[in-house]
Amino acid sequence: EALLPDDPKAIQVDAFVSSQHVDPVYHAGRTYYVVPDGPPGQRPFSVLREGLRAADKHGVARVVMARRELLVLIRPLGRLIAMTVLEYPQRVRSHLE
Repeated sequence: EALLPDDPKAIQVDAFVSSQHVDPVYHAGRTYYVVPDGPPGQRPFSVLREGLRAADKHGVARVVMARRELLVLIRPLGRLIAMTVLEYPQRVRSHLE
């Protein structure tokens, strides 16, 4: 309980990376669509989406889903933001093994 963020609906962006920087091998195979939570969230949502698009960047973020913290990649997708769950590097088997 103490480790969960104060706002369980919040997306905490830790870093912005080039759109080609994250290797697809880290994608866990689950993508969700993010939309603003009502009128108060419209402006921040639009600023984030258009900022990512203009800079050709993706965000590496943490979210809580089903009481678990997940590492995700957020990227603009039309009028939405796509949120793809990522695997931590320790959980991805090396191609050399």
